[in-house]
Amino acid sequence: MGKLTLLPRGQNVTEVSLNLPLVLVLTNLLLIGYVAYRQTMVMRNRRARQHRRLQGILTVSRTIGAENDPAQLFDAITNICRQTYDCDQVSLMKLDSQTGELLVAAASGHRNVEEVRTARVKVGEGISGWVAEHREPIILGPHLDPKRFPGLAVPKHRVFSAMVVPIILRDELFGVLSVSSRSRRMRFDHEDLETLLVFAETAGIVSRHAEQSMWMRATIQRLDSALQHETVRRAA
Repeated sequence: MGKLTLLPRGQNVTEVSLNLPLVLVLTNLLLIGYVAYRQTMVMRNRRARQHRRLQGILTVSRTIGAENDPAQLFDAITNICRQTYDCDQVSLMKLDSQTGELLVAAASGHRNVEEVRTARVKVGEGISGWVAEHREPIILGPHLDPKRFPGLAVPKHRVFSAMVVPIILRDELFGVLSVSSRSRRMRFDHEDLETLLVFAETAGIVSRHAEQSMWMRATIQRLDSALQHETVRRAA
């Protein structure tokens, strides 16, 4: 025999059957509201990230106009990158054409920046070396393939998202710019990568302007020295 279910006093079978659709409707409304809330938060976060990217590019442009020292500009670029992507560490490495190694020119977010500046990476070794050799930007997740990056050093802290882009100057490799985050919530996308390429291009432009300024100063000094020598010769 089937189990007998007792209804509460004053409630009949018709009322129970009418309440079931109401529960389903309320459940669906709650689900729709939750999905809409999540979509709203995603769009809000996306707009905030876009705003930070644009603000970062604008800040770098202003810095170029106010600063001429390459070392100061490289430090500014790494700091602005760290603020733009809300990440943990940023480093800018320059290529030493004589040794074929990448040297840290600027870093932000590291516990011991001076120690980081002594690091050397050969082109072709590790992630930065791979990017320098292939001249291709990459986005990395928490799982890295050591076979893809020979000589990869295991980081002390796990990185959940990272971007590494080459710095190209006059079709020649100048260095590498990298950004990394240890937050599980952070996932860099292609829009982030495109912005980082703009930062890398800016670093190349800064270096080019520095070379031109050094050449101009050296030329002016040579001309001034020659003029003084000629003046002394004529007065003799």
